[in-house]
Amino acid sequence: MTALTTRTGQRNRPYVWLPTLIVVMTVVAMVFLARGFYSFQANVIATTGESLALAASDIAEMVDRVLFERYSDVLIAAKAAAFQQRDRRTMTEQLVSLKKIYPAYLWLGVTDSTGQIIAATDAASVGQDRSASDWFQYVRKQKGIYAQDAQVFKESRGTLAVAFSAPIQGPDGEFLGVLTSRVGIPAMEEIFLIAARSFQVQRGAARIPEYQFLTRDGDVIADSLLRQEGQVNLKLLGLPSALFTGSAQSGYVEEMHLRRHVRVVSGYAQTRGYGDFLGFHWGILVRLDRDTILASLRSDLLKVGIAGVLLWLPMLAVLVWTTNRLLREWNQARQLSRDNELILNSLDEGIFGLDLEGKTTFVNPAVVKMIGWEAKELIGKTQHDILHHSKPDGTPYPREECPIYAAFQDGRVRHVADEVFWKKDGTSFPVEYISNPIRNEQGQVLGAVVTFRDMTERKKLEDQFRHAQKMEAIGRLAGGIAHDFNNLLTVINGYCSELISQFQENQQVRKSLEVISNAAERAATLTRQLLAFSRRQVLQPKILDLNTIVTNMGMMLQRTIGEDIDLVTVLRPGIGWIKSDPGQLEQVIMNLAVNARDAMPTGGKLTIETSSVDLEHSHVTQAEGLEPGRYVMLAVIDTGSGMDETVKAHLFEPYFTTKLEGKGTGLGLSTVYGIVRQSGGNISVYSEPGLGTTFKIYLPAVKQPSETAEPSTGKARPPGGSETILLAEDEATVRELLADLLRGGGYTVLVARDSKEAFQLSGDHAGPIHLLLTDVVMPGMSGYELSERLRSARPHMKVLYMSGYTDVGIVRQGLLKPGLAFLQKPFLPDALFAKVRAVLEAPSQR
Repeated sequence: MTALTTRTGQRNRPYVWLPTLIVVMTVVAMVFLARGFYSFQANVIATTGESLALAASDIAEMVDRVLFERYSDVLIAAKAAAFQQRDRRTMTEQLVSLKKIYPAYLWLGVTDSTGQIIAATDAASVGQDRSASDWFQYVRKQKGIYAQDAQVFKESRGTLAVAFSAPIQGPDGEFLGVLTSRVGIPAMEEIFLIAARSFQVQRGAARIPEYQFLTRDGDVIADSLLRQEGQVNLKLLGLPSALFTGSAQSGYVEEMHLRRHVRVVSGYAQTRGYGDFLGFHWGILVRLDRDTILASLRSDLLKVGIAGVLLWLPMLAVLVWTTNRLLREWNQARQLSRDNELILNSLDEGIFGLDLEGKTTFVNPAVVKMIGWEAKELIGKTQHDILHHSKPDGTPYPREECPIYAAFQDGRVRHVADEVFWKKDGTSFPVEYISNPIRNEQGQVLGAVVTFRDMTERKKLEDQFRHAQKMEAIGRLAGGIAHDFNNLLTVINGYCSELISQFQENQQVRKSLEVISNAAERAATLTRQLLAFSRRQVLQPKILDLNTIVTNMGMMLQRTIGEDIDLVTVLRPGIGWIKSDPGQLEQVIMNLAVNARDAMPTGGKLTIETSSVDLEHSHVTQAEGLEPGRYVMLAVIDTGSGMDETVKAHLFEPYFTTKLEGKGTGLGLSTVYGIVRQSGGNISVYSEPGLGTTFKIYLPAVKQPSETAEPSTGKARPPGGSETILLAEDEATVRELLADLLRGGGYTVLVARDSKEAFQLSGDHAGPIHLLLTDVVMPGMSGYELSERLRSARPHMKVLYMSGYTDVGIVRQGLLKPGLAFLQKPFLPDALFAKVRAVLEAPSQR
């Protein structure tokens, strides 16, 4: 019995330990479950916090985009023709239409250049003075857009709003007024609600998260629960999430709710602006109660615990298995979340991944948009064969030479800026890309991620810049040539005029001299055209006969447009006089003729017509943008290809051209428009595809000039004098001519080769110097600087400037400054004597 018992006792010993084993296993399981619960709970909090931070970041980005759209609306609208033409009815209609399209606008208005509101979405604002407002002062001085942070404006009627104000400028950049808007903050809350509902659906949350919208200083401007806008400053209250909104990165934090005193998880982010809009740096808070986040987890754990108690070990095993499975799924979900975050954060550039075989593993929406292939058509396919198969010249691109593949083959980053990618439709576009190898924790290369951007617009800007530089260089060369020719022509005209006066009786010699003089005058006309091309011609308005201008340009126009185009002029007599710069007017006619020539590549007919018109009816003047009155009309009519409404809408915009690349600058018609407007007129265009084009220019008619023409060589020379003249001229031949002429006229002449020598002569001369006759551009010190330095010692000295070109400091807005006497080279001796006498006898210049 004892042995059996012993054997039996030995056999039953496991049962003795079974309760202990069960207890130990249960305790171990409970400890394991407890640890797993707390770990899983922390992971759920972290994942939810990251999701809240991502939601806050998405909301911040959407807010930035909406604010950028309203910012861009004002900036673009301020450049609209309706606001530049200052028609109050049209401006009001535009403002009301804009407010209807975008209900976020609480109010829009337009001021004139003095700050008075001349158009608004509510009639009560019209006529109010806003000249002392910060936004008006800033825009007027800086001529840039002015953004104002959230506040209650007078026009927002008690509602928090932001404001954008942009300058309205005329065609020459003059300040015409301000276009300003008020965008309501409540309209922004739709962004919160959309993002919050999306978060609720994605996370399966029981309720929509709380949100708050803070200014940079911490003032609440949007609150989902208490509606405490403008009443609470969370930064001053020390709320951690509010303080963290000032950081550069989004994130989340666990904190105590200030009002309900419960633990919450708050995601935070900051708006950072979009495009050229710098933003207001608002803080975005999105939060959920910690208990709400964990409610589902705790409920499930309680059920599993009860089942484990009831079913013991089998259910315990099921619980362990379920927990492990949930952890694996959670890790997979977290990894997928990280991949999605990478894609979402790369919206401006195309991003795709490759494995070690060069097959595409993922793409972002920007790739699909840029190359035209759907994502499902790219995933798993060899990237090189789809978008990188050929070089820019169309020759095949061997795979072994591809820098993208090289990145994951040797593990080095590749940066390429001069290749192309190919679209689904077979076209290519220039790209700049970076191919980075992807490595795991052990450093092994798993593939590559490629980031690229479309460089098409940048290439266009670079080409425009190079073309503008070339035109500027040609302009400088033309201006320099014209300057040198004017110096030579001054000498030729001067001596020729003197010789003509000496050989009055010798008809044969005089005739030859007059031929030389006429040739020199034609050369002077050519230099004026060179100066007009280089935009170094001073605008010197004169009373002109438009018919004479057109007639004198006839031969030059015919050579310009070619023999295959028939040039017809219809010049009606007695059309009246206009006041304009003849050189600039010639440039207007030449630009329009060249445009007409380009529109008739196979030949045609170009008609230039002049007439006098009376615009007395309001509907006519409104259509032409002119005041009622008498005008001289210039029409340029061609039988070319014509234009559609889209082209006509942008016709006078700088750099807009329909010509092939390299065939036009896009500045011709914008220059024409500027010259016509500066002359007080306007230009209109009538055209249809295939029916040719008609440009009509209206210039105000003026009274016939009372002054007579310049004296001819047959009349008596203007009188000389006995005053002392200090002559400063760096060109030797011109200097000798002027000295001889002035001395022959009775003047005492002190001759200087440059500003330095003129300064010395002035200091050595004991007597008065009545006039300084100086070239504007000289080595070392300019003529203008010389006159300024001499004035302190000789305050009563008069100054007469002369130059072959005149793009210097004496020119302001295209006209000579008041009080500065100027003589344009080349000039005749009579013109010199007349100008010198006029300056000497005129009142003091200061």
